[in-house]
Amino acid sequence: MDILKTHKKLAKIFLLIGSLLLATQTFSRNPNFHIYICFGQSNMEGQGAIETQDRTVDSRFKVLQAIDCSSLNRTKATWYPAIPPLCQCNTGLTPADYFGRTMVKYLPDSITVGVINVSVGGCDIRLFDKDLYQNYDSISTETWFTTHIQLYNMNPRKHLMDLAKLAQKDGVIKGILLHQGEANFWNNKEQWPSYVKKVYNDMLTELSLKADSVPLLSGEVLYTGIYSGMNPTIRTLPKTVPTAHIISAEGLAGMDHAHFSSAGYRTLGMRYAAEMLALLGSKAKVIEPEAYNFEAECSTVGSNWNIINDTQVSNNSYVTIKSGFNNTTEASKDSANAIYFPFTAKSDTTFYVYGRLNCPNLKSDSYWVKIDDQPFAFVNGLATSVWKWTKLKSYNLKAGKHTLAIANGEVGAKLDKIVISNFDIAPSGMGDPAIRVCNPIVHQVPGKIEAELFAVQNGIQTENTGDVGSGLDVGGIDANDWMEYTIDVAIDTIYNATFRCSSAGSGGAVSILLDDVQAGSISFTSTGNMQTFQSFSKDLRLKAGRHTLKLLVTTGGFNINWFMFEKKNVIRN
Repeated sequence: MDILKTHKKLAKIFLLIGSLLLATQTFSRNPNFHIYICFGQSNMEGQGAIETQDRTVDSRFKVLQAIDCSSLNRTKATWYPAIPPLCQCNTGLTPADYFGRTMVKYLPDSITVGVINVSVGGCDIRLFDKDLYQNYDSISTETWFTTHIQLYNMNPRKHLMDLAKLAQKDGVIKGILLHQGEANFWNNKEQWPSYVKKVYNDMLTELSLKADSVPLLSGEVLYTGIYSGMNPTIRTLPKTVPTAHIISAEGLAGMDHAHFSSAGYRTLGMRYAAEMLALLGSKAKVIEPEAYNFEAECSTVGSNWNIINDTQVSNNSYVTIKSGFNNTTEASKDSANAIYFPFTAKSDTTFYVYGRLNCPNLKSDSYWVKIDDQPFAFVNGLATSVWKWTKLKSYNLKAGKHTLAIANGEVGAKLDKIVISNFDIAPSGMGDPAIRVCNPIVHQVPGKIEAELFAVQNGIQTENTGDVGSGLDVGGIDANDWMEYTIDVAIDTIYNATFRCSSAGSGGAVSILLDDVQAGSISFTSTGNMQTFQSFSKDLRLKAGRHTLKLLVTTGGFNINWFMFEKKNVIRN
């Protein structure tokens, strides 16, 4: 009997201990620690340059380190402040960066946000299928792919799930972020939604989660890239996965044919956050970053300004007021003394004006500045002695059209570039590419013209070329993009026009206009790779004299390195 009583007492003690342990485990899972799983290929992995503004982060935003990184002093499976890189030891900005930053900005201070990012550049979505991954962990034998797979012990999907299970001990998984699709554009594109559905459902099952409370957020690919044709398929995902939500990539800048620029990653991450906040019931309005970059010499410049050539500045030119126009007492009403910068704001918010200046001393360091019909304000004390970004003014603006005007202050102040943005951060280096880039070069015909030496362009970007001779080529080309060149044609005759182009897809085409009148067109076939260039030729009749040559893209998806006009020998009977 005593033994029986003892056993009962022990049983009660063990039951009490078990209850306490369970209570302790439940208590340690903080319901205010919101965790998000991030996976995909190179864009989710992160390719954007990490800049100064990206290195400061709210302490409420965390990352669960996916792999050991001695260079970052980080250990796998440990929470750290979410200072990039968030995926691997040497990756760059990813949508996860500004997703988390935006979430903690708009959520209550009691909420902490954590991300887990396991992504592999170039991977098929089926690499994250628990039943099929072994068929897709060696689709490429190139080092850039195999080394990334090896970081996750040849099974990125299991690696991600193991981390997610650890994270569940600390907080609550609230959503899953996916950015993938480029690799499937050429490989079973139509089946992609069903592949994603299986991957998503398997993750939910393994982590004991429900789709209604853990949505899937899937981002579109770069609109200006060669994989943009995948976006219509991505947009159909909610038909297959009812709890999927599509994050638009419309209007986002790219750095090459597949990857977003740093600015693009920031905005894309904010769009992921805006969608997730809405799903959480938040009424917050996420204001996306806007930045309008101007080359001073390419804007509307009054006749009393000099445009000076200088290889140390953006676009190799800056402006300075002519001698004799020193003005510190009252703003001039003469438009010849002003430079105008028109732009269209997308949101009602505060905009900040930064100028890239070189003001050598206290007697050459001022301008008059105004927005729209407001009065000019005298901005003084801008001495820099070297080229430096300096804040000039800030304005509370409504969405719509506006014009910034800068008028002459003191002679000797030099202005290279202007940026008008809704975030109060000075640009670095020479800043981002300007809205309009001008080039005073007149190209001689017959002769060779480097594609990147355009006078004006719309929608394209330059990049390092893999073609013979190195240098730059023009990429990021989409339909309706265009480039203009000033040419001087020697004689009125037929010229053999040769275009040096590359395409990984089905090729491309341009319409060739001379002073806005179509002179011809040319098509390019696939070369198999965006950095494998071939020459394509077409005969064109060009009139003698100076003209504006415009290349209007009718079919995008190609790069162009250079084009050449050679006089054709015409045989007359």
